[in-house]
Amino acid sequence: MDKSNLILLTLWAIQAVRQTLIWVYFLQLKEYRLDRFQVLIEGNQGRNNLEVKSIIYKFAVIFLALFLGIYWPAYLLFIWLSVKFLVEIKNKTRRLPVFTLRAVEILGTSIAGIAIVVFLSLHSGIVASNLSFGEMLLLALPFIGVAWTTPLVNKSKNEITRKAKDRIKIVKPIVIGITGSFGKSTTKEFIAHILSAKYKVEKTEKNQNTDWGVAKKATELEKDTQIFVAELGAYKIGEIKTSANIINPQIGILTGIEPQHLALFGSVENIKTAKYELVESLPKNGIAVFNVTNPECEGLAKRAASEGRKVLTYRVGQGLADITATLKSISQDSIVLKVKSNKKETEIIAPIRGAHFAENLLGAILVARHMGMDWEQIKKAVKTINSLGKTMNVYKTKSGVTIIDDSYNSTPIGFKSALDYLASFGGRRKILVTSGIIELGSQTDKIHNEIAAKADGIADEVILTNNDFEKDFSSLKNKLQVKKGQDLLDRVKYHLWQDCVILVEGRMPISITKELEKQKK
Repeated sequence: MDKSNLILLTLWAIQAVRQTLIWVYFLQLKEYRLDRFQVLIEGNQGRNNLEVKSIIYKFAVIFLALFLGIYWPAYLLFIWLSVKFLVEIKNKTRRLPVFTLRAVEILGTSIAGIAIVVFLSLHSGIVASNLSFGEMLLLALPFIGVAWTTPLVNKSKNEITRKAKDRIKIVKPIVIGITGSFGKSTTKEFIAHILSAKYKVEKTEKNQNTDWGVAKKATELEKDTQIFVAELGAYKIGEIKTSANIINPQIGILTGIEPQHLALFGSVENIKTAKYELVESLPKNGIAVFNVTNPECEGLAKRAASEGRKVLTYRVGQGLADITATLKSISQDSIVLKVKSNKKETEIIAPIRGAHFAENLLGAILVARHMGMDWEQIKKAVKTINSLGKTMNVYKTKSGVTIIDDSYNSTPIGFKSALDYLASFGGRRKILVTSGIIELGSQTDKIHNEIAAKADGIADEVILTNNDFEKDFSSLKNKLQVKKGQDLLDRVKYHLWQDCVILVEGRMPISITKELEKQKK
């Protein structure tokens, strides 16, 4: 093989590794689920993240080399992609998959394919046709890796499920399961924190809410654990039932229903059916707890009561429930609730930000009361409560800019409440940086239109990082900036040195996350 072809092959291999890392990262992010990956690739932002245009360009330049003998475009493109990869590694701006066993196996499958292409090219001396074959392999091999590792994962899952069930039988904790379209993680954190004032409590961590994650945590329960609080997530009917059957909850909490992940569920009715599986999994003497502030959830509470189940309800605002609350006051650092239960009123002060957290807190208080905690114990515990990381976390930068970091997740209700909180910062200039809300299916336009209308009355500028939603935010007109890559980073950096408040809503590119961390006071 001549030197020029060897250089071309080397450059191709470097960028091939880069593409493999990108695709495996997003497969892992979407939990190796083809339904979630399909939703990702259907959007412009998803195709941009997967660099589909670059892949098309690669096929084009290989075609030129293979059929017309024109090689210089391939050299230029592969040099650019390879240099880009090396710069990303040096600057730590390339998101990499977490190197779990499965991720390594899938990466290994793709790397083996790259090695085969290099080997064939070196021994045949035919580069262009082999690279064409290699590009097709790059697209197929991550999914082949997912396919052949699935039986191994299922075997491991069955084993860990068996261990989890055995551990639950040994420890015999009171198991509290939490599900819903929003507020699961926060409600879980609040319940675990308050109950910890009286009981030995363990909980699932962060977004550890799949059957695998729940089972894994169950196997780790300490023998003296009295209460196990588990968040149960789902993207389709049947998944919550699977998780619940592992841990057998005695108390099930439904935080609310909205069109989160509607693109995967297909309809709100399917979402309700999926979430109600937690209630159906409860034993005859189990307790079903509902946030009846949410109309859809209120309907499910009536259904559960009609089925003869033991039901407890909580509501923020006017209406009937076992425990109710009104928002007495809200500041930038806390909320004050007037809580009413059994005709007794109690004032609860919580150091949390955002009115929507009142529902989550009230649900936690109801569970604590059911578990025998008195009001003084609850009030004392609530005083030291914390929000989940990157969930309405507020801090100052070195230059004095206030950051509201709500980038952990984004739901319609949470987004609107975060905007209300942004509005509380008086006359200061207000900037919204958002990626929008993914997987909303048929309600994507409607919900983003509502958010844009609300943002228009609050924010002075809206920086949108996902151009899939550009038309939905078009009513903002001159306030709207659609940015990505270096332009996005430059625009955020500019505001970090102005007198303003910045709300960061939804998942952010790593460059923005790193810059905000760097500027933190």
